[in-house]
Amino acid sequence: MNENEKCENLENNPINNNEENNINQNQIVDDMSASLNGQESQKIEDKKNLSETYQWDYEKYSKMNQFSQAKASKNKGAIIFGSILGSLLLISGLAYGGVKLSRWVSDLTYQQEPATDEQVQQAKDETQKSEIPIVENKNSDNSIMFSSAGLNATSIAEKVIPSVVSVIPYARVQSLYQTGITEIGSASGIIKSSDGYIITNAHVVLKSPTIMELVDAVKVILNDGREYEAKIVGVDINTDLAVLKIDATGLPAAEFGDSNQLKVGEQVFAIGSPVDTEYSGSMTAGIVSALNRSISSSSSSLGSDNKCIQTDAAINPGNSGGALVNNKGQVIGVNEGKLSNVNIEGMGFAIPIKQVESVLDNLIKYGHVKDRALLGIVIHKEIDEIVAKLSNNIKTGLLIAKVTNPSLNMIQEYDILHEFNGKKIESLKELKDELKKYKPNDKVKLVFYRYDSFGNNEQKIEVDATLMEDEGLIKK
Repeated sequence: MNENEKCENLENNPINNNEENNINQNQIVDDMSASLNGQESQKIEDKKNLSETYQWDYEKYSKMNQFSQAKASKNKGAIIFGSILGSLLLISGLAYGGVKLSRWVSDLTYQQEPATDEQVQQAKDETQKSEIPIVENKNSDNSIMFSSAGLNATSIAEKVIPSVVSVIPYARVQSLYQTGITEIGSASGIIKSSDGYIITNAHVVLKSPTIMELVDAVKVILNDGREYEAKIVGVDINTDLAVLKIDATGLPAAEFGDSNQLKVGEQVFAIGSPVDTEYSGSMTAGIVSALNRSISSSSSSLGSDNKCIQTDAAINPGNSGGALVNNKGQVIGVNEGKLSNVNIEGMGFAIPIKQVESVLDNLIKYGHVKDRALLGIVIHKEIDEIVAKLSNNIKTGLLIAKVTNPSLNMIQEYDILHEFNGKKIESLKELKDELKKYKPNDKVKLVFYRYDSFGNNEQKIEVDATLMEDEGLIKK
C-alpha cells in the first residue's frame, strides 16, 4: 500500500489511523462505533484524537490571558468614563432646564409697571455718583496727564527717570601708592530746574561726614548719557542737602508734589543710581512705612533738622540724593539713606520736599541758610544718664570734640556741655531745637563740666557766649 492509499483510507476511516500496529485496539473501537449512534461516536473519536495529539502550551495561554485581562480592563475604564460623562451631561441638562423653567415661570407671574419720570431721574443720579471722576493734571511742560487714581508704574518711570541724574564726587589723593584726583563713590541727584540746578545730599559732596570738607570736583551724568562738570553752589549740613549747577538748558525738570499730604500706606517709588552708574535709572517700589522719623547721628549735625519719610522701597548706596516719587509721578522726597544691618530689612528714609523748599531757595541764593544761629561746637558723642552713671557719675550732656566759636575759647576737648540758657541738654537734637529760638549774635549762658581722664576732679565752667551765624561751607 503506497502513501496515497494510506492517506485515502485515513480520510474515509479516521479511527483507523494505525492499522498495522493497533489492530486489536481498532477492533474494539469498531465495536463501540457500531453500538453508538453517529453523534456519540464522533465525540469519542474527538476525545481519542485529543488524548493522542494535544500538548499544553503555557506560554501561549499566559499571553492570551494577559490580552484578555487588558482588554477587559480597557473596556471597564471606557464604561466608567462613559458613565461619568453621561451623568455630567444629564446634570447639566437638568440645571439648564431648571433655569429656563424658572425664568419662564417668572415671566408669567411678574408684571412690570412702567417707570415714572422720578424713578428714571433717580437711576441716572445713582449712575453718575458711581462713576469715578477723571481729573486731568499736567506737569510744568504739559506733557503728562494722570487720573485721580494715579499713574501706573511704567508711566511713572517714563516721566521721572529722565529727571534723575548720577553724581560722581572726586577728591585729591596723595599717598605712597596714589597721587591725583580719584572718584570717592557715586550718588544720585534730581533736576530742580531746566537751566541746570540739581538737588542732592550734602554728604555726597563732603569728603567726610565728620571733617565737613567739600570734595574737589563733581561730575553729573544725565540719563541720556551726557556728562557735565558741576559746581557746588550751596550746602546745608542740618538738612543734609546740597545744590549743584551744570551749564545746560532745556533739561527735563522734575515735578514736585506735596509731601505734607502723605499718609502711611501710600505707594511710593525710589529712583536713582544704586551702587554704581551702571545701574542708573533704577526704580524700586514700596509704601510709606512711617512719617516724621529722625535718623541723624549723635556725632554729626548731618540731617539733624529732618523729619524723614520712612519707606520699604529699596534704597541702596548710590541712591542718596535721588527721588522718592508718589503715584502721580511727583517728587515728594530726596532719598537720604537707610538703616543697614544684617538683621534689618526695608528701612529707607527720604527728606520731605515740602520741609526743605525754603532751604533749597536759600542755598541757590546765598550758598547757606540765611539767619540761622550756630553755637560753634563739634561733639564727640551724647552722654545720657546711663553713660554718665557708668562713667563715675559724671554730668550728662554733649562731649565736646572741637570749638569754632571765639566766645568759647576757654572750652576744651572732652568738656561736657550740660546747660543751654538754663535748660539741661542731653542730645544734639535738644541743642538744635533750642538754637531755633534764637538769631545770630544773641547772647546765651552755657554751663560746661570738666573732668580728668578717670572722671574725677569735677570743674563747673559758666560761659556767656555769643551765637554765630551758620554760613555753611560756601560763602557768596
